[in-house]
Formats: sequence, C-alpha cells, structure tokens
Amino acid sequence: MINTNEKDFQAMIERHMIPDLDLYMDQVRQLFDKTYTPLKRDENEKILTKTMINNYAKSKLFPPIENKKYKIEHVMLIQMIYQLKGALSLQDIQTVLELITPSILNE
Repeated sequence: MINTNEKDFQAMIERHMIPDLDLYMDQVRQLFDKTYTPLKRDENEKILTKTMINNYAKSKLFPPIENKKYKIEHVMLIQMIYQLKGALSLQDIQTVLELITPSILNE
C-alpha cells in the first residue's frame, strides 16, 4: 500500500501546471501520473492509459485533437472525465460535458 496523507487526496491538475503549448498523449499521461500517483491504491494501478484517452475521444467526450496534440482545454476535460468516472457512467459524463464544454472552449 502506498502511503498517503490528507493533502494527497486533494490532487488536481491546475491550469498553471499545464504548459502553454500543446501536449502529445504521452505528455498528458505523464502529467496525470505525476499529479495522481499519490491516490493510487497499489503500485500496479494505472492512472490514465492511452486506451482510456482513446475511448473518451471515440465517445466524443471532448473535441477532436489536432495533429495528435492536446490543448489545455483537452487536458482539463480529460481531468474532469477522470474524476467523474468513479461515480458516473460515460453516458452520464457525456450528458454533463455537453452542457459545460462550450463554456470551457470559449474561455
């Protein structure tokens, strides 16, 4: 079991943690691994996999990426999906995101 403390359970990728340039999938995964590793239940648990990201994209949970690069808005939406998937189905998450994604993309 990995040691955690109360502060670890507040893990979140904040805007200032995301570079101002677009990221490749492996860079997105590294950002999630760095941020959410303290929440892992065991060392073998995966935080975010390529398959997960591809499934989110196929389900149209976030806008299409361009040139295999993810914008800040993509990272923030993927984080929201990551956090919601523990409580909601992907279909329910899609319903929620349809309501808020336009405002995220217009900021």
